[in-house]
Amino acid sequence: MAWGDKVIVLSTLSNQLGSNPKHIEQSCKNYLTNPSPNHEFTLRNHLIPQYEKVFYSLISQPDGFLNLINFRADVIKASQESKGDGNLQLLNKNLKRILQEYFNVSNLNLERITWDKPASLLEKVIKYSEEVHPMNNWSNLKNRVGNGKRCYGFFHPSIPNDPVAFIEVALTKELSKYVAPLISKESDVIEREADTAIFYAIISTKDGLSGIDLGHSLITNVVSQLQAEFHGLKLFSTLSPVPGFKRWLDTSLNQYLSKSKFQESPILNEDEIKELESFSKKEAHAALKDLLTTDWFNSQQLSTLLQKPLTRLITHYLTQVKKHGFAYCSVANFHLRNGACLESVNWLADPSPKRISQSLGFMVNYKYDLAKLKENNEKYLLHHEIAKSPNIQNL
Repeated sequence: MAWGDKVIVLSTLSNQLGSNPKHIEQSCKNYLTNPSPNHEFTLRNHLIPQYEKVFYSLISQPDGFLNLINFRADVIKASQESKGDGNLQLLNKNLKRILQEYFNVSNLNLERITWDKPASLLEKVIKYSEEVHPMNNWSNLKNRVGNGKRCYGFFHPSIPNDPVAFIEVALTKELSKYVAPLISKESDVIEREADTAIFYAIISTKDGLSGIDLGHSLITNVVSQLQAEFHGLKLFSTLSPVPGFKRWLDTSLNQYLSKSKFQESPILNEDEIKELESFSKKEAHAALKDLLTTDWFNSQQLSTLLQKPLTRLITHYLTQVKKHGFAYCSVANFHLRNGACLESVNWLADPSPKRISQSLGFMVNYKYDLAKLKENNEKYLLHHEIAKSPNIQNL
């Protein structure tokens, strides 16, 4: 079905098969006049949109869960396009609530994904990895599930060969700050000697499950699994992207250069301004903007010039740029809510074209110190305090 036709169907469904306001109003009056069990039951029934019957009927059909997930993905897209359509937004919320009932952790199975799994499942892992660290061939996949590596997925019983989320792990003997050694070759680590587990890819595979937090439970379950298998593991950390940093930096530079009221102060400090203006003979912010349009990462001279200011700026972005008091970066917010500590920002940790375009090649370590997760979580949620390592505090 063409997208335009889908939007018409979704709009019709949300507008004509929702709750009936007149019935709700009358049921409220009846209940307030006489709060009997029967009036309460009638009110509850009238509050349930008619389209929910369609959804529960769909779930009972073959591939019903997967179809409902895909249906919500369409609803999310349509809702975003028609921003002011309250009925579509309500349809999305009701779908999310229903899916949350079925996709809570108690209904999911954690399974290790190995080279011996069916080819149909392994093909999906390759496909889903495209957005994070692409696998170019079967050999690349074999490296990701071979010696020194682990891959675990959450599976729902109704979709047995299609993970709803999965995580890729590298067993190492130190904190890994660069992605290439983890994905480009077979590991030579002796697994029993590893003391560190690096979570370098955490992937939610279904757009229709957006907003349903599977990542936190996935990490905690995998940590337990790894601890049971490898008693020598002492350190658990991610190697994570910063997908919005380049966009934020571009916006901040443009606002400052256009004298916008949203960015009246320089984002560069005095030393950085002097160095950039000495190098380029242009105003520092304009010089930085121009340099970022070049292949600066292939030049030793430009990399050296930019490393210090960009490292400071990404640290500022992660720790000081907020939304409702929490980290603006969605990846940072996710890990900090889990109780992780912002451990390290890593220069040119992933110089792939995609990562350069998103985060100027930076990757970040979020350390999961199991003894401090609860304390860090409470400080972040209650007081908006971000747990930071001494390295980060000194930047």
